[in-house]
Amino acid sequence: MNGTFGEALPHLIVCPDCNSETEMVELAPNVYTAAVVHDDTCPWLNRKECHGNPRT
Repeated sequence: MNGTFGEALPHLIVCPDCNSETEMVELAPNVYTAAVVHDDTCPWLNRKECHGNPRT
């Protein structure tokens, strides 16, 4: 990923509830997916894992 947008993208996709990190994975040339990695204190992740409730 190159350019200003590519460098900024991982900082734009974050969880507002925790100190998450975003991992960018290149699936094919110039095709990426972003995975948000939540920390253990994340209330949204805890709800999802315990109750299966997706974030709305």
